Amino acid sequence: MTADGSVYVLIEDRGLPKEFAALGFRPAPLFASGRFEPYTPGGDMYALSTEQVGQVLTMDTLFVIPFTEGAPTVADLRGKPIFAQLPAFAANQAYDLPYWVQRGDFHEAIEMLNIVEKTFGRG
Repeated sequence: MTADGSVYVLIEDRGLPKEFAALGFRPAPLFASGRFEPYTPGGDMYALSTEQVGQVLTMDTLFVIPFTEGAPTVADLRGKPIFAQLPAFAANQAYDLPYWVQRGDFHEAIEMLNIVEKTFGRG
């Protein structure tokens, strides 16, 4: 998500979603449906219009990753009707992740794993 509220979805078989799949998460096969084009050729995300947000983001769990610091958080998005009505928001299953998780270095990757363990660990 960008500071102006533009919504982008990560392509499920690339980058961070692929790594989350290795941790046991099941990314929704939205891009595989063939309805979307990458934001840039060969890219790892695609844009959604405001109207598409309510139609497409119907999964039980969502992660909000800002492009940069200062972009809307889950708390901010709860105040917007289009997001508040999404199943993940209604069920308190929408989670903030830091902007650096998408293309982090080694140390950031380890910190991302710590965040996932702290938030979702079964220990």
